[in-house]
Amino acid sequence: MLSLWGEDFGAVGRLFDMKAVWSEMAETLSVAPIERCGHLPQEEQPEAVNKLLLDFLKGWNG
Repeated sequence: MLSLWGEDFGAVGRLFDMKAVWSEMAETLSVAPIERCGHLPQEEQPEAVNKLLLDFLKGWNG
């Protein structure tokens, strides 16, 4: 599982330990807080999100 969130989003990135939250729900977990980003990482930092997604999916054979 890959969990992405905006590091600067006050309701998530600043209030919670997101790695700890998601660790309770996934055995295999990759986490990536997106720097200089708020509520919508895919819109605010699309290059960073795309790179993380492509790296995460590399080698996946579906």
